[in-house]
Amino acid sequence: MQNLTFKSILSWALIALSIIFILQNLVTVEVKFLMWSLSVPRAVLVAVMIGVGFVIGWFFSQHHHQKDTESS
Repeated sequence: MQNLTFKSILSWALIALSIIFILQNLVTVEVKFLMWSLSVPRAVLVAVMIGVGFVIGWFFSQHHHQKDTESS
């Protein structure tokens, strides 16, 4: 049997919580942006928004890091 480390236990707990979240948020919601309208499951909408947040955060951290190296 494989040793269970803190990292693996935390990973399995997060996977379980993610599955519970997805199953509880299957209801379809309507998203309106400018002239577009889209119906998506709430869990998908949350996942996309989290992904957009990560991309924006990564972009600004890279931009900030690049400015720091140019000024050195």
